[in-house]
Amino acid sequence: MPESAGLDLAVHDNVIPEPRRREPLDLASPGSQLILLQILFTIVWSYELLFSPDAMLSIEAEEWVILGLLALVAALLVLPKEILETGWLPGVLVVSDTVIASALVYLSGNGVSDLYLTYFLIVLLAATTRSLKQMIWLSVLLCLSYGVVLYLESLTDGTLQEGQLLRLPLLLIMAIFYGVTTERVRRINDEKSGLLDYIADRKQAEEERERLIKELQEAMANIKTLRGFLPICAHCKNIRDDKGYWRSVEEYVRAHADVDFSHGICPRCLEKHFPA
Repeated sequence: MPESAGLDLAVHDNVIPEPRRREPLDLASPGSQLILLQILFTIVWSYELLFSPDAMLSIEAEEWVILGLLALVAALLVLPKEILETGWLPGVLVVSDTVIASALVYLSGNGVSDLYLTYFLIVLLAATTRSLKQMIWLSVLLCLSYGVVLYLESLTDGTLQEGQLLRLPLLLIMAIFYGVTTERVRRINDEKSGLLDYIADRKQAEEERERLIKELQEAMANIKTLRGFLPICAHCKNIRDDKGYWRSVEEYVRAHADVDFSHGICPRCLEKHFPA
């Protein structure tokens, strides 16, 4: 073997396969939207927890809570695309984030305030509205009303804290989060319902087709036809049937074909039997 051929063989044997690259996130895909919303959820609630003046946790505990939120985001980032776009994941995130947000509202010292009530009004809107657009508009109106309440309280107390101003974008982001996830769950359910309806219609159409084929086959079997040789008397013209009985032509044809007879007289017989 030539030396160059041996060198080529060694090179091919030592080829290192390229590592499999993870596909970049498609921001328009449902899975990427869930990740972005979860990141916004983590940012706003972390900020609310850190800068709330009435927080019930120590700084170390708050940091652990924020690390847990970041770990949840990291877990979503490493999930395969097939799992991110499954129908059950949005429901799991809605339930888990509702529990987390409820706990953070209480731990940030807002458990007895109007923020808690407004937050659950947004959850109620997400569960009752029929479309994402309707959910967003109603949530914007709710947040504006909440902003008016904060402004009136600031006029009474003479102070408006930074944490109170942060509640408005927090509520809007939560409204978008619940609206998008609820809309996705609703769309998946509609697609499943449409698929089930389509399968049911196809099944019904197949059953109708089978029924029509069966009826056609039965009709074809019952069609009265005349085939083959007919044994007929040369004198009286009676026909012998399959059972050996001699029957008149009219009776035989009427029994074996979908016809009937009307009696008249032809010109030849008229001239023969009734001469003028």
